[in-house]
Amino acid sequence: MKVFNTIFILLTFSVLYLVAVPQNTDKIRKSPSHHKRIHLPPFIQRQATVAAQKEYSKIFENKALIKQEVHDAELLWSSKQPQNIQDAFKKFELSRAKKAAKDQNKFERAAISEEAKLLHSKIHSIKSDMTITHQEEHQQIKRLMANASPSVKKELLNTKNHHKKRRPHPKKKVTTTVAPEDASAHEQVLKAGADDATKHLL
Repeated sequence: MKVFNTIFILLTFSVLYLVAVPQNTDKIRKSPSHHKRIHLPPFIQRQATVAAQKEYSKIFENKALIKQEVHDAELLWSSKQPQNIQDAFKKFELSRAKKAAKDQNKFERAAISEEAKLLHSKIHSIKSDMTITHQEEHQQIKRLMANASPSVKKELLNTKNHHKKRRPHPKKKVTTTVAPEDASAHEQVLKAGADDATKHLL
């Protein structure tokens, strides 16, 4: 009888253990540490400490910050880093500004319809508005694109991606991929959650 009771107790604990393990696994899977990470600019991944990377990521994890506050937080973060990272951040900022100016110039010179120009002008105004959050920016642009006609959306996307269609020189390897430093971290985050028609314009 004692042997039977011992076996029964062991089986009971075994069942309880098997039931408990999946529940613990689910808790681990849902842990914040397993959430999708912010895409950091390459120079931060290469040069910044783990602590500095986490601090930079937290800036973009705060969805309540408006774009001006995000940028101010980036500048403050940079000011606390070693000189090599400060210099790299300045280059990153310059590259970001040059890319925005290049894209704007491309649309101004493009032979597109008045409807497409008007839509791009509205998108540019939204992206220039530093008083809204990045999530609000994405939502506003997404609404504009959803209400635009397929032909107008096609015009914008074709103009945006025109530089990628140039044929490479036969004797010289040409890459048309935009360098990671040319896109800011928050742009990459927005693109990750955008639909195909919207993310190319973010």
